[in-house]
Amino acid sequence: MAWATDVDGHCFYMSPEWHRFTGTDPGAGLGFNWLLAIHPDDVVNVRQAFSPPTIPNKPMASPTV
Repeated sequence: MAWATDVDGHCFYMSPEWHRFTGTDPGAGLGFNWLLAIHPDDVVNVRQAFSPPTIPNKPMASPTV
């Protein structure tokens, strides 16, 4: 599963696997709409971890569910 963002964190690409995993239609997670697929209890922490000032120049990983 993969996605890509610009330097501001806006998503501009989501792989077909991402859409299959989340059950969303292609294009549904673009911009910051990908946060809609995150559990409500996790949105604040995920958004803070993904904000541009804290993103190192390397892939981001999260625990598997």
